[in-house]
Amino acid sequence: MSKREGLIMANIALSKELFNKKATLSFNISDLFNTRKRKMETYYTDFSTYSEFQWRQRQFKLSFTYRFNQKKKRTRQGGEDYEGGEEYGG
Repeated sequence: MSKREGLIMANIALSKELFNKKATLSFNISDLFNTRKRKMETYYTDFSTYSEFQWRQRQFKLSFTYRFNQKKKRTRQGGEDYEGGEEYGG
């Protein structure tokens, strides 16, 4: 018989438009509370095992995007206005 605990994880991201919408500064945190772990207990007739595995620990990412000679394009997505950085060529 095996017992596994639930896997809980939260991510957060913030972004800010700069220089008259020619640039974007973004900050992301993956696994905000550092809880992305898998814990498992297995029971046998003579013994039991416990294992714990953690994917990458909490990560922080800061990115800066500057659009040379290009403004953000305004498109419709899902019935709402959406400002995308690139044009979809599908």
